Amino acid sequence: MAGESQITYERQDDEMIAIIDYDAGNIKSVEKAMQLLGQEVTITRDRETIMNADKVILPGLPIPGKYPKRDFILIR
Repeated sequence: MAGESQITYERQDDEMIAIIDYDAGNIKSVEKAMQLLGQEVTITRDRETIMNADKVILPGLPIPGKYPKRDFILIR
């Protein structure tokens, strides 16, 4: 569709991706999506694990009218 950006992901074998567990959001669907891409992820609340991760995902819920197709925010 016009105006939509496409996210591409190139898997890195030694890359550590942390999904922040904050008792909200759609953690399991984000985890499953990353697994479908062949990427292992760590679901964590541990500050050190998050700070040492190569990529950090903050799961969330779509905001109607603003980001209706975004299920997460890639922080780093």
